[in-house]
Amino acid sequence: MYETPLSSDSHPLLTEHVLSLLRKNRITSLYTFVQIDEDHLARIAHLPPITIAAVKEHLVVHGYATLKTAAQLSNRARPPIPTGLTALDTLLKGGLRTGHIYELCGESCSGKTQLCHTLAANVAFTNSNRPVYFIDTKCAFSAIKIQQILEEQHKDMTERRLAQTLGNIMVEHVFSPELLVRAIEQLAHGKRAEDDPAPSLLIINSIPSLWFLFHDSKSAGQPLGSLSRLISALHQFAADHSVAVVLVNLMLRAQDDVKMKNRKIHSSGRYLALGQFWESAPGTRLILLKPKSANDYGERIVEVWKSTHLPIGANATLRITDAGMT
Repeated sequence: MYETPLSSDSHPLLTEHVLSLLRKNRITSLYTFVQIDEDHLARIAHLPPITIAAVKEHLVVHGYATLKTAAQLSNRARPPIPTGLTALDTLLKGGLRTGHIYELCGESCSGKTQLCHTLAANVAFTNSNRPVYFIDTKCAFSAIKIQQILEEQHKDMTERRLAQTLGNIMVEHVFSPELLVRAIEQLAHGKRAEDDPAPSLLIINSIPSLWFLFHDSKSAGQPLGSLSRLISALHQFAADHSVAVVLVNLMLRAQDDVKMKNRKIHSSGRYLALGQFWESAPGTRLILLKPKSANDYGERIVEVWKSTHLPIGANATLRITDAGMT
């Protein structure tokens, strides 16, 4: 364990740029990183000391986050959760992996919320023994839309089955970063009612709507520290409770600016919100794009932008309809 190398898998803040700066100072192992003074590391990595402290705490608490736990290995053996969308399930090699964090990103009005509603409806319908958790940070969740999706897809659905499926989606509205972090940390530590099973799917729509509140923050480390706690808790919750996690992020148009030189720019000319350190946070990143040829058919392309197990650049075509995404 003393020689375990630092990598971007150890923590989302350990980006390739930060790792390069650390290597230049002969800081290549997790053990060495933990032992060095936080202020010194902050100067080397160009990160606030509070952020370095959060990374250290995560590495220590999670056993340096490099050894695969029994729960993680068990999740890999579990069958994926079908999304109910044939093209998407083919792209994802069967569906959503439990214990895995997915990020769905795209520009405003690209269909991210539509896809979230469809995932929630389909998974809640087919997995009646485990609920779907839907954390809504921008008042975008619509029970009427969920009902419409279910009724369009299942014409012979009884009122009882409809009520059961709607009741299988547990919605929580969260309007501050701290409340979101606290809620996920409580879930990660299993703080639920005794008869309340862990969800099969957790959807958070969306992350940027909360963290944009930090734009006027005087502390540069405050948003980074909160995001670090959030992704750490999400990884723990997903792995320990066999949950598939879907996060929603926003894509922005890249500008000709020096700040863009270290950012990952998609071929569409867009980059992620939440900063460079977030780029390595999820295990799989899917980008939702409108086709280049404009049409009125509501077509959307889902492309794999980053993944630990899917081919980069692979894509599928979905369509926005009254039955949600199809």
